[in-house]
Amino acid sequence: MDTFESIRNRRSIRAFNDRHVSDELISRCLEAARWAPSGGNTQPWSFVVTRDREKTVRFDPYHHQPWVEKAPVCIVCCVDPSTKRKKYDESMENLFISYLDLGAAIQNFLLAAWEVGLGTVWVAAFSPKKVRELCRIPDQIIIASLICVGYFDEQAEQTYKERQLRNQDRRPRHELEKFCFDELYGAPRGNGQP
Repeated sequence: MDTFESIRNRRSIRAFNDRHVSDELISRCLEAARWAPSGGNTQPWSFVVTRDREKTVRFDPYHHQPWVEKAPVCIVCCVDPSTKRKKYDESMENLFISYLDLGAAIQNFLLAAWEVGLGTVWVAAFSPKKVRELCRIPDQIIIASLICVGYFDEQAEQTYKERQLRNQDRRPRHELEKFCFDELYGAPRGNGQP
C-alpha cells in the first residue's frame, strides 16, 4: 500500500473482533515506531504491550470506553523526560519535544498497523495512575496515551454514551486553506509566489 493511501484511509477503529493478533504483527508495528524521528535522536519513547483484559478493563475506570476494555491488544505509550535533560537542559520546551517525538512514533505505529490489516484507536482518556500501578511503570516515566489494537469488521459499530460509532466512518478534515499559509501566518497559499 502506498504511504499516502495509508494516511488517507486509516481511521480510528472502536469496534474490534476477538481474532488473535500475533506478536509478530505487533513487533512489526513497534519496529515502525522505533524508526520515528526524534529531536537529538534521543528516542524518548517506551511501549508496554498488554493483552490481559482483566488489566485493561481497569485502565479506564471513569469513562469505561468499550474499545479500551475489549481491545485484543492495548499499547501503553510512555515518554522518559530524562532523555532530553541528559542531552540538553531541563526546560519545558524539551519535555514538549519529547511528546512530539512520541507522537511521531505513535503515528508510525498506527500506519504500520493499518498496512498489515489491523485497526487502532489512539486514546487519551484513561487513568494514568491505574495504568502505572497495573503495569508497574516507574514514577519518572510519563504515561502519555494508549493505542488499542485489533482486527475489525468494516461494518461493525460501537455504542458509547448514546452515540453509534461505526468503523467505516471517517471524521471530516479541515481544508488546507484553513491552516496552511505562505510566508506569513494567515496569508493564503498559492498566491503566485514561487
